[in-house]
Amino acid sequence: MTAETANTPAKRFYLCVQTMYLKNDVTRQRERYLGLIKELRETIPDSGDQIEAVERCVASGSLYKALKEIRKLMKREDELLAA
Repeated sequence: MTAETANTPAKRFYLCVQTMYLKNDVTRQRERYLGLIKELRETIPDSGDQIEAVERCVASGSLYKALKEIRKLMKREDELLAA
């Protein structure tokens, strides 16, 4: 994911966590990460369980697993945009 292709809330969230993963720096991205969670909860109201799964992964340091969980959010977002 690149900044140019991160054009939806879920994709921006993915990019943020991807940056955490690649740079091995959760702390620097934390504020942005929390803001994106808020945006996702507003954009995809029924995404609470998936967001919580991502949060658990990030909290435990399992960033790659978090990225896999975010892909599910991206799929849900695509479904909502298509409707």
